[in-house]
Amino acid sequence: LLRRISPQVGPQVYNIPAPQLCPACQHRRRLSFFNERTLYRRRCDAGGGEIISVYSPDCKIPVYSSDAWWGDSWEALSFGREVDLKRSFFEQLNELRLAVPAQALKVVNCENCDYNNTLTNSRNCYLVFSGSDCEDAYYCHDSISLKDCVDVWWSRDIELSAHIFGSAGLYNCWYCARCGNSNGLWFCRDCIGCSDCLGCSNLSNKQFHIFNVEYPKEDYQRFVAKLNRGSYKQIQTLLKQSSDHFESQPQRGCVVEHSENCSGDLIYRSKNCAGCFTVSDCEDSRFLLECGRLKDSYGLVRVYDCEGLVYDSISADFVFHSAFLLQCSGCSDSYYCMECINLKNCFGCVGLRDREYCIFHRAYSKEEYHGILASLLDSMQKRGEWGEFFPARLSPFGYNETLAATVFALDEKQARKAGFNWNEAEKPSPRVAGLTPASR
Repeated sequence: LLRRISPQVGPQVYNIPAPQLCPACQHRRRLSFFNERTLYRRRCDAGGGEIISVYSPDCKIPVYSSDAWWGDSWEALSFGREVDLKRSFFEQLNELRLAVPAQALKVVNCENCDYNNTLTNSRNCYLVFSGSDCEDAYYCHDSISLKDCVDVWWSRDIELSAHIFGSAGLYNCWYCARCGNSNGLWFCRDCIGCSDCLGCSNLSNKQFHIFNVEYPKEDYQRFVAKLNRGSYKQIQTLLKQSSDHFESQPQRGCVVEHSENCSGDLIYRSKNCAGCFTVSDCEDSRFLLECGRLKDSYGLVRVYDCEGLVYDSISADFVFHSAFLLQCSGCSDSYYCMECINLKNCFGCVGLRDREYCIFHRAYSKEEYHGILASLLDSMQKRGEWGEFFPARLSPFGYNETLAATVFALDEKQARKAGFNWNEAEKPSPRVAGLTPASR
């Protein structure tokens, strides 16, 4: 697989070597470049106005608002530079990154969605991350097609619901996990095609059940009517009762549905996938984390809708035959690119759009590109740089700002010892009129 993904320059194939890190450590390194949920107020380096950004005010990279970044006031090719074969590739790439403007937030085709990131085609959302087609949603993550929802994670087609995880096709459901095509559920787990159930587990096509016991409709409604579901204390009691009940019920060791020859957890409609977690519609791939609709790929995080042959990348979509990508879209035959869109045959670019045959933002003819790329790859191989993801020290974020800290928790001493950055800046406290205890 790595040979198929490797670039071919003329008759020579520059094989990507086997990874030096284990799959978990590779994921950790990739995630250390991805700040999704730590937001700051800072000034836009294009217009000077105040913006919300994933880049802290002391970050050395110029940061533009989305409108300025997508606008015509700057040209990425103006930052082009020659390749210096006597210097480290990663040092040169880092210099380019420190010069090219970065987009403050990845929010595309959205309305009234100022405090979100990696969100598309949505309106009236607040603190929704990695989502699409959401409306009136709050505090949600990695979900699609939400309406009137709060605290929904890794789910799709959810409406009028809250505190949902790993579910699909729910209406008016609360505190549910891994449920599907249901309505009126409270505190349920692994229920499919159910309605009007409370504290139930492992049910299919059932109605009017409480802790897996069926009740007449009138008795069920009478029981539910007595509950004060607006009370924090009552909710905590029900959560405890449901948790105790779940411990008495069988639980799947892993969730692998409509899939063949797969290992991991939360795998749906996939085939021949190993070491994969929270993936759907994938085939012939290894070590995927939160990916969907791709094949023939290895070592990816948050990569979707790809034709295949993608390696060691994070937060990308619609890419083909590429490796070492960071937040790229629509790229093919490209390597070591960051925040690039619609590239073909490009190497070592940052924030570049709609180009081909570019290295360090310098455009070449096809013949010139292949000649320079061959020399650069030879140089990288001699230095031991070829075939590895961006070094952790080049991340513009502190480890504590990124998703790496969520998935692989480290304190400052451990992070620095492992070679990661750490952001010591203290975020200002929010301006509030008063605080209300949760118990009230």
